[in-house]
Parts: sequence; C-alpha cells; structure tokens
Amino acid sequence: GGGYRGGGRGNIVSLGSGTSQTGITRAISGGLNYTDKIGEKLQITGSYFYANTDNVVGQSSLQHSFFPNDGDSVTNITQNSASESINRNHRINLRLEYTLDSNTSLLYIPNLTLQHSESYNYDTLSTQAIKDSLNYIANQGFTNNSSVKNGTSFNEQLLVRHRFHTPGRTITIGLNNTINNSRGNGTNFSPLQFYYPDGSFDSTNLQDLKNSQSTKANNNVVSMSYTEPMGVGKLLEFNYAYTNNYGTSDKKAFNYDSTSKKYTAINAPLTNYFGNGFYANRIGFNFRVVKTKYNFQFGMGVQFSELKSHTIQALTAKDTVIRQHFVNLFPVANFNYKFSRTQNLRISYRGHTNQPSIAQLQNVEDVSNPLQVKTGNPALKEEFENNLNIRYNTFNPSTYKYLSVNIILDNQYNNIVNSIDSLKPGY
Repeated sequence: GGGYRGGGRGNIVSLGSGTSQTGITRAISGGLNYTDKIGEKLQITGSYFYANTDNVVGQSSLQHSFFPNDGDSVTNITQNSASESINRNHRINLRLEYTLDSNTSLLYIPNLTLQHSESYNYDTLSTQAIKDSLNYIANQGFTNNSSVKNGTSFNEQLLVRHRFHTPGRTITIGLNNTINNSRGNGTNFSPLQFYYPDGSFDSTNLQDLKNSQSTKANNNVVSMSYTEPMGVGKLLEFNYAYTNNYGTSDKKAFNYDSTSKKYTAINAPLTNYFGNGFYANRIGFNFRVVKTKYNFQFGMGVQFSELKSHTIQALTAKDTVIRQHFVNLFPVANFNYKFSRTQNLRISYRGHTNQPSIAQLQNVEDVSNPLQVKTGNPALKEEFENNLNIRYNTFNPSTYKYLSVNIILDNQYNNIVNSIDSLKPGY
C-alpha cells in the first residue's frame, strides 16, 4: 500500500498497490528480482512487481448532530453504502552503483510505476430532523458514483559521494526528481427529495453529471552535505537543500443535457484549474559525537520558503494567485546510550513542516455526497510539527524475554484540519 507524495505533502496522484484495510479484499501479486555485478566497478539491482487488488465494502452509519444555538435541535443522518475498488499496478525498480575509485562513487536509482484504478459506490441516505415537537424526514435519496483513473509516476535519485584523504571529511551531492501524471473520469447521479416539517413534499434536487480530472506534478530537490572531523569521535556537518515542487489539477464537470441527450452543459461551480507551487532554500548544520557507550547529535536548520496557489474559477472567470512566505527553524537532536549489548535507550527530537495538499487547497466543490459537500482553501498556511521520541529496549537471550517501551510526543502549529458548517434543520 501507500503511495508517492510530494510538492507539499500529497499534491500528486497516489500510486500505491491500492490495498484497503476495510472490507473484503482479493489480492494477486508477483514479481522478479535481478542482481548482477559487471566488472569490479558496476553493481546492478533491478525488480519488477505486479499487484491486482479487488476490494468490496458494505457499511452502515448513523450520525447525530446537535445544534444548541438553534433551540437544541437534532439531526440524524442514516447512510448505507456498498462500494468496490479495483487497482492494478506495475512497478519497475532499478539501482546502479558505480565506483569511480576508492574514494568516489555514483548511485543512480530510477523507479517507474503504472497504475489503473476503478471505483464504484452506491449510497442510500436519509436525514431525520427533530426540534421541539417536530420529528420528520427532512430529505432522502441515493447517490451513485463511479470513477476510472490511470496514472504514472517516475522517480529518480542521483547521489555522488566523495571521501577525502582526511578520515571523516566527505562531500555528498544529491538530486531527486519525481514526475507524476494522472487522468481520470467519473459519473455522479444523485436524486434527493426534500420535505416540509409537516411531511409534505417540497422539492427534488437532481444531480446528474460527468467529471474529469487531470493532475500533473514535477518535484525536484537538490542537496549537498559536507562533513568535517573535529577530533576523535567528533564530526561537524554542513548541509544545504533547494526544493522546487509544482503541481496542477484541472477539474471539469458537465451536466446532462436533456435536449442533446449528452453531457455537454458545463457545470461552472465544479470546474476549476488549480496550480500549487512550493519553493524552499534550507541550510543547516549538525554536530555528532560518538563514544563507546553513547553517541549524540544536535543541529539546527533554517528554511526560507514560498507557497504559491494559482486558481482559475469557471464560475467567475477570476484568475487568483496567492503567495505566502515562511521562515522556519528546524532543530534536531538525538541521544543513544548503550547500557549493554542487549539494552539501550534512544531519545530523538526533530521539527519539520508539512505543506497542504492540492485536495486541501483547491477551492472547487466535491459533490460526491450532495449532503456533505467538501471544498479546499487556497489560503491555507503550512503547518509545523514537533516530534519527540523516547525508546527503551532490553532483551534477555537466556529467557528470550524482550521489553520495549516507546513514548511519542507530538504537537503541531497551524494544524490543517476540517472546518464543518451545518445548515439548520428544515433548510
């Protein structure tokens, strides 16, 4: 499972195996590995892997919502759903390591993933409204959604490492490039009936449309690291990284035209072009001490970054660009104490930023569930996360008893979360 993420944490298509953790899943997979050494300098490793999964889920839910500012009114939303998702992907991996001499080596790792996915979902839903003496069905209906998507992901890493004659003095230069493309089409059919508080019929809201989405992303990171020995068991590292990530999402939706019997009428509120860019320069240092019983490292980095959102709304024909600039400090610290060969304590801390994804930024409505419409916010800031991990391990080889204690502390600033707004019952 899993997938590739980048350009600000997930602004590109996910290309994992598609295995779901719920429902009933049938999975077929297989692969080949290849390893060879050509001469004394070139080492080659390659693999091919194919996965095919079919996941079926049946689910029922009951959601209670309370509105104390509206006379303690209550709504109960009952939803039953049946869904199926199909995923097929091919993954090709290659690793080439070339030794120029005893001090210099080149490492090149390209990966290619091809994915095809299909999803089908049928939901029935009903909303019960309760206020004072009123107790009635406010709306009911069903939604029928389907989608088909094809995607490709190509990632390449290039690493050049050189050791100087002075022990501990090294320089490393790296390049990481990821290109992701996906194209998908879907349908949404949803007739909903609304009722007055006295139970009489109010109106019908029919949603019948086809949609398409094309996403592209090009993410690049150039990095450099230099280490300098500071005495026996002491090392100072200086590092720099430049990040240039940009992704686009082009969404189009068309309503059913009863005259032409085709989906040709553009749905402007659901049509949107969105671009997301993240650019950063980061410089830092680390100091490391290695002793027989313990080792520790501490360091600091500073990053100057820009988060850019570009949106074009079909509804308003408005072209909007939002730029945000950030300066963040990235502290890092690690301590490892070895009581014995089978007992150790490790404490680590790091701070890092998370950029909002295109799905979180793109301000176009997702109406796959007409009663729970979702949209993004292009003005989101990046979030900063602090992680502290304390881990103690001990193992008794004579009794085979193993004990592990792990404490994780985590907090976030400018945390990206959902904002939920509810209409009053009866509206």
